[in-house]
Amino acid sequence: MLREGVDEEAPALLSNNRLKLLCSSGGKILPRPSDGQLKYVGGETRVVSAPRSVTFKELKQKIVGMFSNPESVIKYQVFPEDLDALVSVRSDEDLHAYD
Repeated sequence: MLREGVDEEAPALLSNNRLKLLCSSGGKILPRPSDGQLKYVGGETRVVSAPRSVTFKELKQKIVGMFSNPESVIKYQVFPEDLDALVSVRSDEDLHAYD
């Protein structure tokens, strides 16, 4: 869910101590014509699964490999916030902020 990188499209779902993330790349965040609400359009969305104990470095390597984009950045949406308030993930502390 990012313009030139990768963002988490939905909150992490916990399943047997694993994170399941919807990750998107290559699209754009645009206002919906009908109501102006921001929406992620285009690109590719894939599911990433990782152990809950995953490090930022390990997660980034997995996402970079999945999308073949070494410039990937990781951001997530905190619901119910809109897509204009994405939070950057740049460290283990950021990744595990809600543990």
